[in-house]
Amino acid sequence: MKNYFIIKGIKILLVVAFLVLLTGTAVMVLWNWLMPTLFNSPHIDFVQAIGLTVLARILAGGFRFGVGTASKEDWEMKRQMWDKYKNMSPDERSRWKEDWRSRCQTKMGYKRYDDEIEND
Repeated sequence: MKNYFIIKGIKILLVVAFLVLLTGTAVMVLWNWLMPTLFNSPHIDFVQAIGLTVLARILAGGFRFGVGTASKEDWEMKRQMWDKYKNMSPDERSRWKEDWRSRCQTKMGYKRYDDEIEND
């Protein structure tokens, strides 16, 4: 059993190394092909390409490894809820919205901006 985890860890490391190599090479080749011609910028090497990729990833939203991805069951549940909402009467919809609005308010007593607009 211990041997299985070592082999699995080595496989994961190899896949990650391959992806880093592939991404760094792609960024380096594209940068060196486009940027010096378009903007008269200097050529970059592989390490700079990896750094540029990491910087771009940080600036564009960080590293979320699988967070925020919905499973098939999540999409099915959303579809069922939408079907249920579509088949509600206007009175049932308003009660449902009010129920969820009260559930989603913070415990500190703050009201949402939408509530202030509706009350005006």
